[in-house]
Amino acid sequence: MRILRGIVWLAGASVLFGLLFSGCATMAAHQEESRKYQALADQATHALGSSEVSVNLVAGTVGSSGGASCATSTITLGRDGTHVRWLLAHELGHHFSGHCGQGIESEMAANAAAIRVLQVWGFTEQEAYRMTVIHLIELKRYRGDRPLPGHDYCAELRDIERRYPNYTPEDPGPCRNDKSQPPGSILAQADIDQQMREYHQETERANREYLQDLEPRGPKR
Repeated sequence: MRILRGIVWLAGASVLFGLLFSGCATMAAHQEESRKYQALADQATHALGSSEVSVNLVAGTVGSSGGASCATSTITLGRDGTHVRWLLAHELGHHFSGHCGQGIESEMAANAAAIRVLQVWGFTEQEAYRMTVIHLIELKRYRGDRPLPGHDYCAELRDIERRYPNYTPEDPGPCRNDKSQPPGSILAQADIDQQMREYHQETERANREYLQDLEPRGPKR
């Protein structure tokens, strides 16, 4: 009987130890991931001459993955959202402008600032422009006529194109029939689908590198 009890005790202790070890490993990974996002935010605020901001990384999604509070100088990111790094750049834009309320002008300013932040992190202006434009097109395709409060994805797309007229516009996709859309090249639906696939692949690759061993990159020379 004593032997049986001993076996049961050892089995229970092993399970408990395994759970504790797993929990500690998960916490350590979360802390490391948070540290890297905070490092990116610090790099951007220092390079662009802004006050510091605290990044709070949480499980799941928050307000469709992120939000900024100007009152507390904090950014909350849902680590399970898509394109978390671009979203961090966008929320930093709200922090820079001091406008964290919902409104189309605030969102347009944050999109433009995101392009500057992405350049601090090592992307070219054209790469940052393309990432932002395709992200807005994708949001419109996904959310349709149900945008998040304060957003008008097609208007935001047109605003970015007006700010960067030297770049060839991407296929506007679901914004194609918008009456105030600026002129641009119109591609077949298969072409925009291919652009989306390439964008997802590049974003996933960059995120994998970032989460594994990427430290904040300096501007390209």
